[in-house]
Amino acid sequence: MANLSKKSFAEPDELKTPPKTNAAVVKLGNITASKLTLEPGWKWSECV
Repeated sequence: MANLSKKSFAEPDELKTPPKTNAAVVKLGNITASKLTLEPGWKWSECV
């Protein structure tokens, strides 16, 4: 039987905050999920 686990992006395992960006990373065993929030005015050429 598979194990069941629960995590929240409100308490991420890793938090990355480049300019105008908020990236929350949650690890669930061998699976990694990310939630990316971009602020208004975000541009790839300027913020990455």
